[in-house]
Amino acid sequence: MNRATPLVFGVPFLFVWLLGATLLTPVAVWLARRGDRRGRDRDRDRRRGGRA
Repeated sequence: MNRATPLVFGVPFLFVWLLGATLLTPVAVWLARRGDRRGRDRDRDRRRGGRA
């Protein structure tokens, strides 16, 4: 059925979109920081002649 306001599980789509973005943004930032920290640790170990 066509509607002027799309619904997802009975909730307006915009609300679902904003809620999803609000919940997923901290997770994405945490994953990026975690990956960056691992890369820096790896580079530091290589410069010191540690494990590869």
